[in-house]
Parts: sequence; structure tokens; C-alpha cells
Amino acid sequence: MTARSLPSSDARQPPALGGLNPTVLGLEIRRLLRNRRTMIFALIAPSLFFLLFGLNKAYAHESAGHSNVSAFILVSMALYGAVLATTAGGAMVSIERAAGWSRQLRLTPLSPTAYIMIKMLTAMVLGLTSVIAVYIVGIISRVPKMMPGYGYLWIVTPLCVWVGSLVFAAFGLFLGYLLPTENVMQFLGRSGRSTPWPGWSSSLAARSGGSARTPRGSDGSARPSCERPRNGRVTMTPESTGAAP
Repeated sequence: MTARSLPSSDARQPPALGGLNPTVLGLEIRRLLRNRRTMIFALIAPSLFFLLFGLNKAYAHESAGHSNVSAFILVSMALYGAVLATTAGGAMVSIERAAGWSRQLRLTPLSPTAYIMIKMLTAMVLGLTSVIAVYIVGIISRVPKMMPGYGYLWIVTPLCVWVGSLVFAAFGLFLGYLLPTENVMQFLGRSGRSTPWPGWSSSLAARSGGSARTPRGSDGSARPSCERPRNGRVTMTPESTGAAP
């Protein structure tokens, strides 16, 4: 009876594409979709924001470019959800680093390049689900409208939003490798609470015919307001005081 010799390490061939295969990608996507907090911020929050602000009868049916305002808000909310989802999906690397999972993967034939590609694809899938969810809600509501002859924007705009979120998936990976878990979650929490529509309150007020009100005192006279020019001195403007120039 003779002992069989084990094959040498030189005879072992590395896996194709560094270990990147549909099985590993499917497991990563399934594990990410099981995270309830991520799914809430990626799917429910952007759709809820669209229902709150995109269906307002005061300005939803007004024209905005080649669509109405509701369609403009629809695209904005889809972009907001895709950016938040892809950034969070890429930043999951910090949790795996803290748990020691990345160190365990170094013992496998999975190459670092394939690992980064899997994380990027997983984040992009999460961003795609966010975009699809927002557009489904918008189509069901039947409020967003495109101008005649621009129906192709229903296909072009979600594709542009999804492809553009690739940058934020890479940004999430950068944060995951650069910062510890606590700092990454704090950064994402602040990003999630930030308002995705800067300056909309003034623009919508202008659309509805409103204007900025001058603060007045109890006697009805205009209160003087202060302006700080570039030289650092505080001056009183004639318009705010009501005096003639």
C-alpha cells in the first residue's frame, strides 16, 4: 500500500476572473437585501419623499423643462435614493473589516480586485432597486408627465440616474476603507437626514406667486435689517429701513 502524493501548490490554477462569479455575487446581494435598515433608506424613504412633495397640487402640474414639476421631483428623488443606496452599499466594507470578514477572505482564492468589483456591483444593484421603486410609485400615481415627443425620457432619465450613481458607489467604498465603522455610519446618517432639495422652498414660493416678506414691527413699519458686506462691516440698507436712497 503506497501513500498518494498531494499535488503541489504550483499545479493549482487560480480561479477565473479572480474568483468573481455569479454565486458569490448572488450571496452578497441576498445578504444586503436582508438588511432592513438599508432597504428602508433605499426604497421607502425616496418614494415617501416623492409622495409628500411630488403630488402637491399647487405646483405639480406646472411645466418644468420637458416635463411638469412632479416629473422633475420624481427624477430628483430617484437620484437621491440611488446616491444614498450606492453609498451605503459601498460603505458596508467597513462593517466587514470590523468583523474580521475581510481578513478571512484573504485565505480564499478571491482576489482583492474581484472583491471590490463584487462590492461595486452589489451597491449598483441596490441603487437600481431604489430607482425602480421610485419610478413605479410615480407611474402608479399618474401625476408626473412628459411633454409630447419626449416620452423617451422615461427610459433615459432612470438610466442616467443609475449610471451616475456609480461614482457614489466608489465613494462609499473609499469611505469604508478609509474610516472606521462608527465614523462611516455617522457620515451616512447625516447624509440621509440632509435635505435633497436645496432652495426648493423659495423657488416653489415664487411659482405659487408668493414673495419674501419684509419683517415689520408692531406699528406696521419695516424693521431695519443688517447686511454684512465683504469688508466685514455691518451696514443698514435703505430698502430695509424704508428710507429713500
